[in-house]
Amino acid sequence: MSQNYLRRHLTGAGPGRAMGINLGGLFQEKDRLVAINYNLGVFTPSYLSRGGITTGNRFSPVWAGRLALSIGDPEWERYALNYNQNFYSQRKGVTLALNGAWQGQTDVFQSSAAVAADLLVNWGPWNMDAEINRLSRRGERPGGGNGQAEFQSAQYTGHLRGSYNWVVGGKAFLEPVFMVMFFDGPMDAQGQADAALLRMSSGSEQTLDAGLNWHLQQRRLKLLLHYTWRLGDPGAAGDGAQVNMYFTESGVGAIRRGNWLGLGMHAIF
Repeated sequence: MSQNYLRRHLTGAGPGRAMGINLGGLFQEKDRLVAINYNLGVFTPSYLSRGGITTGNRFSPVWAGRLALSIGDPEWERYALNYNQNFYSQRKGVTLALNGAWQGQTDVFQSSAAVAADLLVNWGPWNMDAEINRLSRRGERPGGGNGQAEFQSAQYTGHLRGSYNWVVGGKAFLEPVFMVMFFDGPMDAQGQADAALLRMSSGSEQTLDAGLNWHLQQRRLKLLLHYTWRLGDPGAAGDGAQVNMYFTESGVGAIRRGNWLGLGMHAIF
């Protein structure tokens, strides 16, 4: 769900991708113990909804980039846009990355930005990945004039996840997983009003997830069983306010999300 907040901030919609152009590459030492992966792109989000941002009389593209340093066993065999978190006990390495995105003026805000850091650690059967994002926008309150009503709203979101690869039945892997996710936005009345003007979320949300992933075929077939605990706080807005994803359901309106038990299958053929 932390990715949902980030996507909505940058494109106006939680799922899917925005149209654009990306330039990326991979520099890797001959011994493959040190590598640098980079991406720089410009994108044209076109959504306008409650959380949306971009279409109207004033439009600005989104510039986004990521620079990642990998030390130890390689994370990448070659340059690609898709990445893996589990290397099935074959990697001993660490990857640290910095991310950033910026968008100029639209009908909704004066400017919008995101800065983030993410970490991936694979050490034999142990896996850990984490990220933290700061999402911000600048705007102007109606009727201010002379720049006196300019303001900024900021929110934070991220996650920390760990797992262990346990070999069962020769080639299959049973992977216990635990994850914690958070979202922190403005909690006071003025801060939440400012966030609403900029079509940003506010309040807070926390998610805890514990489960088992049964990898029958690496990257091709797995079964999963997870239980998720969800908590939320609407802040000064109070119950019934659709201030973030915990209190909002598309097509339903205001809700309070409950815990859930999920059984699933992921297959790629």
